[in-house]
Amino acid sequence: LKFIKLNVLLSDLASNAEIGVDALADQQEMIQSVVKISFLCFISTAMYLLTNVTAPVLVFASVHSDFAWRIIICCDVYSSFVCVWLSFEKFDRWYQALCHCCHAQCLSFCENRIWHFKRHVNLRQQVNNSSEQCAQHVEIRTMQTEGNQ
Repeated sequence: LKFIKLNVLLSDLASNAEIGVDALADQQEMIQSVVKISFLCFISTAMYLLTNVTAPVLVFASVHSDFAWRIIICCDVYSSFVCVWLSFEKFDRWYQALCHCCHAQCLSFCENRIWHFKRHVNLRQQVNNSSEQCAQHVEIRTMQTEGNQ
């Protein structure tokens, strides 16, 4: 669901290019924030799902499985805490140190999506413009042939 919202937001950002706003230059900070929050939400959700998937697998028949379950729960809680903690601007340096590689890949993906969307919009505008020009040309030819008769 977050990925779909991210795509919609990126499409909105790219559509601003139609009205003269360069989404990659003027709104870079917003794109960075969206990628950062989306990535942190993904990590937190993945840990939550991992916790719920491992619950039925672990049989609480032994002390070892009980200990493993408690470790998994602690990892889930602390990963959620760290994700919320890293979402604040004050901890941006820590976020860059811990998540720079993944953030760069996600950012590259988003910028690529915006570029492709802008290209698609430009191609659509060119097709519409050429269609209008063809229609005007046909109308002029029709008027000329009617005038000659």
